[in-house]
Amino acid sequence: MATPVSQKQYFLGVNVGTGTTSGTLITRKGTVWKGSIPHSGDLAKRYGLLEGFFQLGPGAFYAPPLLWVDAFEELLRKLKAEMGEAAMPLIGAVKIAAQQHGQFWVDGTFDSVLAGLDPSKPLGEQIEPALTLEFCPMWMNSATGRECEEMADALSPTWWARVTGSVPTRRFPGPQIRRLARLYPDNYRRTATIGLVNCLLTSLLAQRTAPIDRGEAFASNMANLRRRTWSEAALREIAPGLQKLLAPIAPPDYFVGPVGSYCREHYGFDNTCDVYVGAGDNNASILGSGVVEPGEEVLSIGTSITRLCVLDKPPKEPNLLAHVMASVTGTYMGMFCMSNGGRSFDEVLRKLGITLQDFDRLVAETDVRNDGKMLIPFLVHESVPSIPPRWEYIGMDEKDPASALAVVQGLLANLCLHANFGGKTTRVIATGGGSSDAVCQVAADMLGATVHHGEKDTVSLGAAIAAAHAFLNAHGEPTTWQDLTGPLCKREGEFKPRPEHRAFYDQFVRRFGELTQPN
Repeated sequence: MATPVSQKQYFLGVNVGTGTTSGTLITRKGTVWKGSIPHSGDLAKRYGLLEGFFQLGPGAFYAPPLLWVDAFEELLRKLKAEMGEAAMPLIGAVKIAAQQHGQFWVDGTFDSVLAGLDPSKPLGEQIEPALTLEFCPMWMNSATGRECEEMADALSPTWWARVTGSVPTRRFPGPQIRRLARLYPDNYRRTATIGLVNCLLTSLLAQRTAPIDRGEAFASNMANLRRRTWSEAALREIAPGLQKLLAPIAPPDYFVGPVGSYCREHYGFDNTCDVYVGAGDNNASILGSGVVEPGEEVLSIGTSITRLCVLDKPPKEPNLLAHVMASVTGTYMGMFCMSNGGRSFDEVLRKLGITLQDFDRLVAETDVRNDGKMLIPFLVHESVPSIPPRWEYIGMDEKDPASALAVVQGLLANLCLHANFGGKTTRVIATGGGSSDAVCQVAADMLGATVHHGEKDTVSLGAAIAAAHAFLNAHGEPTTWQDLTGPLCKREGEFKPRPEHRAFYDQFVRRFGELTQPN
């Protein structure tokens, strides 16, 4: 017997990331379960890999979509084992978030394969014959320089930014599809549907082809940001006949269907568990950080540095360094993604021969003026703005402990100069492995806003919150975003800007801009 809607207690969010597939199960008031499945080890070995992706030339990173499917099934088995069978029918809704920009390509049999999934066989084994590409580009793939240049030459960078929200961007599906259609024309001709990573898992869960949510569509170089439809002009420039291969664009609370019979039989869901359209990881992360109002931001300091904020509407004038897309709350969001970040921290650690704990101590204990010492910290080609690799010490050498604070100040100065939409920032939620207490204090001083630590896995939490919000409002329980983010999005620490350093940092940022100004 199906569990009545009124008795549904739990909501599941899933994050299909680069190295792991993780999940968060919530109630209306708290998190009750977290779990993850690494893409390395035995899972990777099934596909002859050391980790969940591989490289086919400079900047060309790919992943087998069947690995994502296997990891998803392992996560559901883990959830059922750890929560118990009795909990599974009490899950009211599921939403899948996944690494943005990655794709899967299938032929015309995919819909019938979904409808006829056999519970006695693994999911991956059943969908494999429908795949027209056994490996698919993932977000790290930056081998599309030629395609981006061709697209920009055809319609101008400003046109792309104004219409699609971004200039032609190497990692986006539009340039990726253009490149793959050229490299593998036979595969492209056999393809009936091109979807994104979250769409694949959502389709398998509901056993019907899922649409593409707005946030993912707006991060593709393929959709019209203001009309919220596919841009015919963009698609014509990318590949012939592309529009008929793309599913419709759907709002973030779109109901795809109930959980299908395969996952009901294997994992214990029932037919009153709703499946909602998926989302990109950045789009879910901003919600999982509790950021739903303009003025609040997410600052993720990982391999790269990403700055995310909520926007009431797209900027009047396009910013050629930014990406404008939709969040899972239905509003717009802005994103800047610097290429340099944690790798620059690691380079200082290596040159100084110190641990991360030593690094944080040096950042915290060094006077902010740092005796005028600076570091230009572009270990790799910087994208915000375009600056060739440049690693330059000013007033010191590579063995000077002052370089610890200098690398943090340099990266954040670049962020202040180039990665902002204007307006007043009131609060910043810091996430990622580089967001230590010491770094958060420097960020608070330089951004002029209070900084807090956010949750560890904000992506799956954001997906779970979005699932709960859609379900509760669809079933007669009016719920605001704040009703859910308030109790669920924990904020730790409070790092306030220190007024005595404001004048120094204003001058520091101007000086950094002068030093890095292109000739």
